[in-house]
Amino acid sequence: TNRPIIMAGAHGEVFDKVTEANELLNQDNSSRALEIYDDLLAIPGGLNKQVSKVVLTNRAESLSRLGQVDEALNTCEKVEAMELDDAEREHIGDISVNALLRKAVLADSEGDYEESIRIIKECFQKVDGNQEALNKILYNMGASLTGAGQLREAKDCYEQVVDLDPDSEEANAALVTTLYNIGVELLNQGDCEEACDWFEQVIERDPSHVDA
Repeated sequence: TNRPIIMAGAHGEVFDKVTEANELLNQDNSSRALEIYDDLLAIPGGLNKQVSKVVLTNRAESLSRLGQVDEALNTCEKVEAMELDDAEREHIGDISVNALLRKAVLADSEGDYEESIRIIKECFQKVDGNQEALNKILYNMGASLTGAGQLREAKDCYEQVVDLDPDSEEANAALVTTLYNIGVELLNQGDCEEACDWFEQVIERDPSHVDA
């Protein structure tokens, strides 16, 4: 979960309001935090660039947590168009990726796996060397490909996650399940020899697997 970023360059009432909103966001009271961020952005005369950047960034995080994904992504784009240092760019990139993944999960839940895959592909452009984010994207891509029946492509995604993070129980379990399902698919097609090759891979990764 992304944490609200702290702000420099604000004073008095504005500083107090941003601090209050950030604390609410830390407490997962995203709805109230969002109201305060919106009030701040509506201040006549506007905020200075640094404060505006922080408020917009934390607004995007609030919207994403509330499931208002498209508005969160629009807010991320406003931040990305600003002058950012590396840490700020990575932070807003993480928020954008999480919002896109939430949108992909929604598409999955509606059975629209092709749309989910399309959305997740957008995430790869925002990773920029962040391994944790890459793992998350690859895992979600594997899940969407599985839903779409593209098991071998899903297997490739899970393998990449396991290569990057060998201790990930979630990714290892998903990979073993996918290997097994590919074997079952081949068995149902009458290709017993190749099916056995896949079941052997299952046993190699999980010697306690009861079905393989």
